[in-house]
Amino acid sequence: MGYTIALRLDDATAKRLTDMVPEAPSWLPFLVFDSEIAIRAIHRTLLRLARAWEPISVTLGTLGVHPSVVPNTSLLPIPTAELLSRHRRLYAALAVFPCVSTFLPDQWMPGIILPISLDDTMRIVLPSLSTPLVGSLVAIDVLEHSFIGPIQSYPLRHRQSGL
Repeated sequence: MGYTIALRLDDATAKRLTDMVPEAPSWLPFLVFDSEIAIRAIHRTLLRLARAWEPISVTLGTLGVHPSVVPNTSLLPIPTAELLSRHRRLYAALAVFPCVSTFLPDQWMPGIILPISLDDTMRIVLPSLSTPLVGSLVAIDVLEHSFIGPIQSYPLRHRQSGL
């Protein structure tokens, strides 16, 4: 069994996504590990990052198609410097654990895999993207590959107002 380290969408954005695609996950995967990693070994690192990071804005505005025996589609964020920087910093902080190669910083293609057919994606999701989903990534979560729910969750610190 492996694990995924992902940033979670805020509740309102996750609801808009699941209103479109009821089974859609509310996480943007940052790193995937095929082997057992010691969750306790990465706890301090993830806690430190979550305490240092504020939520970041994310705009989900396009689709990606991944060819395979059964093609799957992803809802892709517009890649911002902050999003790519967070991914690089998370990777660097956990580099002692080998991750799946497609999640290395120079190969990572951020996206939320949609659990529906390509035809349904084109029929349901594409028309909805005339107005992109804009929200925030608000927590670092550790998930089993099943994406049922987080094993561990590390909320990002709230923005300080009035500073």
